[in-house]
Amino acid sequence: MPTVQLGAVDYAILVGYFAFVLGIGWALRRTVKNSEDFFLSGRSIPTWIAGLAFLSAYLGAQEVIAWRPRAPSTA
Repeated sequence: MPTVQLGAVDYAILVGYFAFVLGIGWALRRTVKNSEDFFLSGRSIPTWIAGLAFLSAYLGAQEVIAWRPRAPSTA
């Protein structure tokens, strides 16, 4: 199995991504007061966005359930 070599650009992308995600959390820490705010977003999300989120979570779970490793090739 080949190994993956990460370069400086790859590490910069990873650090940038984590900084971005943590920055969003830091910026929104004042607006989320309790678990209802976190999970329901103040009931302000439109139905179609909630539906897309549900569909993507459902399809992701189905993909994991249906995934099976392939047997090594003997050819």
